[in-house]
Amino acid sequence: MDEPMLELLKFLGQALIAGAVTCVLAWMSQRTKNAVDKNTTITQNVHALVNNAMGIQLKTTADALHALANITHDAKDVRAAADAMSLYDQHMAGQRAIDREVSEKIDPGPPRPPPLPRFPSPPSPMN
Repeated sequence: MDEPMLELLKFLGQALIAGAVTCVLAWMSQRTKNAVDKNTTITQNVHALVNNAMGIQLKTTADALHALANITHDAKDVRAAADAMSLYDQHMAGQRAIDREVSEKIDPGPPRPPPLPRFPSPPSPMN
């Protein structure tokens, strides 16, 4: 083979290797993105469960302190019950904001069909 043909084969070989490396890197990048997306979804679900459990715990504590304050009528117990309810309200306000933000990101999917019409109830035989 002459020199120009060897140079062409060498160039084509390098181009083939570069193309293969590019394909492998693209595949690995997509695979990594899929794993990160899956982990993000799992993390968001766990976060939602933890926030829900926290809300339940705060509400249970506020209710228990309110019941104690109703029994003792002690100013400290009344204040503790009010503080606990305030913490619960703050938590729920923050949770509503997060829920609203998350729901705006979720694709609602195809539109739902309109509800079926409601027919009037038959007249009562007692009339």
